[in-house]
Amino acid sequence: MRAHCWSSNIYILSLRDLPGAFRMGRLVKQSTTYLIALLVLGSQWVYAQQPRQYFEISPNRCLSKDDQCRLTTNLSWHVNDHFQVCLKIYERQVRIFCDLPASMEKYSLELLSHEDIRIDITNREQTKLLATQRIEILHVNERNPRRRIAWSIF
Repeated sequence: MRAHCWSSNIYILSLRDLPGAFRMGRLVKQSTTYLIALLVLGSQWVYAQQPRQYFEISPNRCLSKDDQCRLTTNLSWHVNDHFQVCLKIYERQVRIFCDLPASMEKYSLELLSHEDIRIDITNREQTKLLATQRIEILHVNERNPRRRIAWSIF
């Protein structure tokens, strides 16, 4: 019989369930119990130690008075299970920066665009999308001041 540890994917076989297993009585039962407890607690600790995956852009909006928006933005990310990643930047043309580390605290980027910019993080082979963010371009139309009509009845 096997017992499933619900905090990890480890299956534990008890010694008394194995055919022909050498049984040492109470000592085997206690050591099996301690081993099971150690595996469950250890797997929870390892899972808790892994940093969470994130991808942040600051600032993520650009205010433009004319057709083009020029922006210096800072990117930070952490991607699990990869050593190197690629950045794909979709502005007027697609720009690709590869061989970047899987964790980066501050990566500055100069952008120029008239429409929203999408930035993707992919694996080094560019076959798997790991994270994506969007920079929103906001156009401001300057309002012409209303002309006052100078007129009078008298």
